Amino acid sequence: MKLFSLFKNASPIALLAFMSLLGCGGAESAVKGTVTHNGQPVKNGNISFTPEGGTGTAVGGEITDGKFAVKGVTPGKYRVKVSSYTKGSASDNMDEAIKAAKAAKKSNDEVAATDDGNNQLQDVVAGADLNLALKTATGSGGRSK
Repeated sequence: MKLFSLFKNASPIALLAFMSLLGCGGAESAVKGTVTHNGQPVKNGNISFTPEGGTGTAVGGEITDGKFAVKGVTPGKYRVKVSSYTKGSASDNMDEAIKAAKAAKKSNDEVAATDDGNNQLQDVVAGADLNLALKTATGSGGRSK
């Protein structure tokens, strides 16, 4: 009863500020897990979580040696997208840099947006790991774009 009387004369702005400190009931959590591509851990990449329905904030993080941990993800349905990249050493020689970029682009280890299991809706559950097993999507002509 004393708590109610404390807020009875408070301004609406003060009440909103207090409520924002308490949160909205859904505690932020972290999601962690693994990502494989064709049975191998994704060596270097990024993972993004976009809330289903367009409400909320998209978040993401890095994948290193097939593992990721992303903070600020509340439980719910998310479209999860994985991309990969090849880390290279910087070169002062432009020709070497172009060769390295072309070689990296041709890699079959590169995760494509259209690969099986990528860019799919996933349920994020508090305290549970999210393990993604992606596979190269193939069509009549081989690797898809």
